[in-house]
Amino acid sequence: MESPSSATFTIGGQPYLTMPEAAHRLGASYDDVKNWVVSGKVPSVRLDGRWFVAVADVDRLARDGPPPTRKRGPRSREQHMAQLSEAQKLAWASNRGRKRPMTPE
Repeated sequence: MESPSSATFTIGGQPYLTMPEAAHRLGASYDDVKNWVVSGKVPSVRLDGRWFVAVADVDRLARDGPPPTRKRGPRSREQHMAQLSEAQKLAWASNRGRKRPMTPE
């Protein structure tokens, strides 16, 4: 593994970037690039515990945009209740939303 500059490495004849340098070039956060790499959305190579991304893949991301991500917003009470089973709804209603069942007085 050769290092012509501080953040570009040649692996197998192709130039690679470290994840921080890839994030910098893409204008993305390090955490975004890390998530893309770990999830397999961006091809990468791991050597000596460090991840490297090919310059060609970084250029492709810069041209085509980042890989799609699944955004999850907060669920409303209605959405939450719609996903509960009938038994769960009855238990919830009888406990009036308490985590512990009501005890007899």
